[in-house]
Formats: sequence, structure tokens, C-alpha cells
Amino acid sequence: MTEKECADYLKKKSLHLFLTEARKKYETYGRFTGRIQVQKQECSDLSGILGISVTPGTSVSVIRFVEALQKTKFGCVDMKQLLEAYFEEPVVTKEEKRQMQQGQQAQFHTRILSCGKELGVDGVLMKWLREMIENRNGGYRILLAYRNDEESILLPVLYGLQLVHDQMLHEPLAVAASHISGNPHFLDRDSDGGKLFVYGLCHLYGMSFPANSLEMEQLYATAGITKDEIAGSVVMYGVPLYRKDGIHQGAVACYAYGEPFVCTKTALQGISSIAKAGQIIVIVENEMVFTWLMNHMPKGSSIGLLCTSGQLSTVAWNVLSLLKHASCRLYYSGDMDPEGLLISQGIRQHLSGQITMWHMGKQDYLKAVSKESISQRRMKLLTNVKDEQLIAAADMIRKYGFAAYQENILDLYLKDIENSFQ
Repeated sequence: MTEKECADYLKKKSLHLFLTEARKKYETYGRFTGRIQVQKQECSDLSGILGISVTPGTSVSVIRFVEALQKTKFGCVDMKQLLEAYFEEPVVTKEEKRQMQQGQQAQFHTRILSCGKELGVDGVLMKWLREMIENRNGGYRILLAYRNDEESILLPVLYGLQLVHDQMLHEPLAVAASHISGNPHFLDRDSDGGKLFVYGLCHLYGMSFPANSLEMEQLYATAGITKDEIAGSVVMYGVPLYRKDGIHQGAVACYAYGEPFVCTKTALQGISSIAKAGQIIVIVENEMVFTWLMNHMPKGSSIGLLCTSGQLSTVAWNVLSLLKHASCRLYYSGDMDPEGLLISQGIRQHLSGQITMWHMGKQDYLKAVSKESISQRRMKLLTNVKDEQLIAAADMIRKYGFAAYQENILDLYLKDIENSFQ
């Protein structure tokens, strides 16, 4: 008879509580020892195995129970193997668990250091990794949450930090994030990637982790990374605004200095029309994309840029209303995720279709796609996407399950602008 057959026999008995306690004692002491108090429902079955009368509350030796089993038809059963067959899972002592955890932890630390060696990062960054492991700080808890997949977050962070150390990452934060990971939100302040990146920057510059937004800005500035402050307003470049008494001189002055014009609710008061007749106006969702395009705008280009900054504000809706009555060519591009497509659809509806979705097709999705998966809850939002120019992007999201971001196709945007959309 095998331990499996013995386990099957015991499963038919009312001995689950007794065997559970026996297992706990083995896991604690590494051997079968001690005594177990018998419950009422166990008395009859234990009496049959032990060959004595057992009453509720009786204290039975675990060893005596094992010896009694070995005298039955099951022969010399191994109690550990018997319990594993009974519970259908390994029975592991605390000491064995401790040793396994130590081994797993050592492997985890080895993998962390291997990420640095794989990228060939500078010695100062290898020192950061070693100190993080030794002191369990500086981002260690973040990596711990990614155990067995730590390279997914650590490799792009180390790549970015090496570029910073080599003074080769002078870009807006979202563009830098897209550069190192393919996801423009990878370095967002509240993201794990962003936090780990900041810990690395602090090590590079011998600074404490930022306590507030000002200190965070100072850290980014030291690293040569810029952060846009235009979110929340409609920002434009090369787009003339007209009042009843003539052109808006404030916007003209900004453009003359190569600067964007931040259009607030107050600035919009008194504006009667916008843009030149026949002018091409490019509208983007993301302020970082706007800034990058503005800085790369061909000299002498007549194309105007607008940024709505995600979910549209009242000012953004008012600007779109002015554009609706302007005799110009409108192009819009946003992120290809459920929320981005719904924003795009709202703009198309507001403009009665008088705007072309720009680089938001199947091939654009494949080039802009990130590694950020979309939850089923967010996927359900796609059922609301009905616009004919957005259905293809919605289908691609359903097919692949990942978001696609504007920052990943900056070259496509710039090519159209350089060629004046011809």
C-alpha cells in the first residue's frame, strides 16, 4: 500500500483537523512531535486506528498515531509523504522555507546586478545597485514588487540614467520616457518607473529624494530634463488670433520670439476669429508633443500648432468653436487608448467632422504601440467609439490590448509638417 492509498483512506474519515495540527507541528519543528487534543467528531475514527477508546479532549501523541498507522494494512508509511498526498501539496518546514527564501533572494539580487552588467552601465550606477541591495533602500521596495520581472522596469530606468550620466538626455520628461521605454508615461511622478528613476538621479547627484514639487523640478533641471508647464490651457504657436480691432498683438509677440502663446479664458475674451484662411492647423493632445513639434518646426512654416492637453477644458471647447467657423485645414492626433479615442471622437463631433484624424490608423498604431496593457474595464469604453476615422484604431486596441502613444511617432508628424501635408 502507498502513501497515496493511505491518504485516500484517511480522506474518508473525520480526521482533517487532527492531520492539520500534525502538519503544523512538522512545519514548525521539522519532525513529528507533540500531542494533539482530539475533537468530538474524531473520536470514533481515531479509536479504530489507535486500538483504544478515545474521548473528546483526549491528548494523542503524533508519534503514537504514526506507529499505529504503520501497524495497519498500509505498512510503513512515511508520514511526511502521507500528509503531502492528503493535502495534495508539498509540506515544507519553516527552516526549509527560510532557506528557499534566502536562495530566491540571492537570485533576485543577482538578477538586479545582471541588468546593470547587461547594459554595461557606468560604475556609479553599479554602485547604486549594490547599495540598494545592501541597504534595502533607494528603490529596493519598488523592485521587490517586480520580482521575477524586475528587468521590465530596471532596464529602461538604467538606460535612461546612463544617458543622463553621459549628458545625452536633454528632452522633455514624456519624450525621454518614450525614448527609453516606448511609454511616455513610464516616468510619470506617481509611476513606479518614475519613482525608481528619481531614486537613481538622487544617487547620481548625491541628493535626497525630493520632498515637494519644487525639489523635484530642481532635480530634473540638474539632469537636463525639462517639464512642461502648459498643461491645463490651450497653447498655440503660429496661430493668429483676431479681435474686432485687429490681430492679437500678444500672440504675435510670442511667435516673434519663437515662444508659444498660452491662451487662457481671459486672453480668449474679445477674440472674434482665429487662424488665416486656408491655413493648416495641427492639434495635438499632449503638451510634450506640442513642445517638441514647435521646437522642430521648419523655419518660415505657415502651419499652426495647438495643444488641448488631454481632456478638453472650457477654453479648449471655445477655441474649437472658433476653428469650426474658420476656413482652414484641421488635423488632430491623440493617444490611441480608449480615453484618447473618445476625446478624438468628441472633437470630431464638435467640429461636425470638419477635421481629419492625423496618424491614428492601423499602421500608425503599430508604430506607436507601447507595452502598457489596457484593463478589461477600460476596454469596455471602446464600445462607445463610433467615428469612422477611429474605428480602425479601436479594432487594433482590441486585437493587441496595448495603448499607443503620440511620443512614439514624432518622426511621422514632423515629416508631414516639413512637407506641408503634400
